[in-house]
Amino acid sequence: MERKGVRGKNLVVFIRFCLFSVLVTGFLAVNATTVNSQQAVQDASSTDELIIRYKTLTPENEKEKMRKNLRTSLKHRIQRLNVEVLKIQEGTIEEKIRQYKKNPNVAYAEPNYKAYALGVTNDALLSKQWGLFKISAVNTQISAWDITTGSPSIKLAVLDTGIEISHDDFFGKVILSSNFTDSPTVTDVFGHGTHVAGIAAAATNNSIGIAGAGYNTSILNGKVLGDDGSGYYSWVVNGIVWAADQGAQVINLSLGGASSSNVLQDAVNYAWSKGSVVVAAAGNTGNTRPQYPGYYQNVIAVAATDSNDKKASFSTYG
Repeated sequence: MERKGVRGKNLVVFIRFCLFSVLVTGFLAVNATTVNSQQAVQDASSTDELIIRYKTLTPENEKEKMRKNLRTSLKHRIQRLNVEVLKIQEGTIEEKIRQYKKNPNVAYAEPNYKAYALGVTNDALLSKQWGLFKISAVNTQISAWDITTGSPSIKLAVLDTGIEISHDDFFGKVILSSNFTDSPTVTDVFGHGTHVAGIAAAATNNSIGIAGAGYNTSILNGKVLGDDGSGYYSWVVNGIVWAADQGAQVINLSLGGASSSNVLQDAVNYAWSKGSVVVAAAGNTGNTRPQYPGYYQNVIAVAATDSNDKKASFSTYG
């Protein structure tokens, strides 16, 4: 059975390209650095923010009353999910979560954990991009590029550290940008998001930089990680909801966090219900430790292989 918004041979091939773009952030690791790739599950005390999802029809005055009584302040709302992101003013986050969970109007309360960019690389030139040859995108008897190179009607949302949209490889390709972080700019300062977007959809046959796998595709630039390569789950959730609402057929998340989260799963489910295919990195821990959102249902998790078509030593698996 076909899902709304996910039809046609061209889109199927493009989704394969997007799987490759997540995979390649690991397996082209030339001079690579990664952010916190060996993360342990985060302790709740590592954040002073919490996420509250209210039950349907909870009155606004009841929410305000809870915030006042429990000494928390509103940072922002994620309206589509009936969620508030709160900052604690006094006490511990564990204490606040226990108190909120006692209220019958609260569906769940949890820490606002952080996610991290996974697998930063610096590669260039088609001849160096052995991954494209491994997936038969180019230079094979019947290559993927003979079937499709993407289409402007296909929207790929890259949710990452932003994109350097002034780069020649992205001229006219980024059709919409939004910043969900505390960074003053939607552009990419860290470098990871530009790399990921380039692998997936950089302009090709322009004698500059790299060749994008689905180079005729339109890009939605959602900045969900800050200028240090990390970001709150709430930023990622906002980006997923935004991308789904913008009609993204594919949402790319080359990031992950070590702690499970109800709101992150809710965001993935929302995107899935809107017809988006969510693709995320499996992780770079080199073991079976889950990374999120890649571990969730309704997400295609992508592990890494090396140039010999073997599992990369650093790749999460299972």
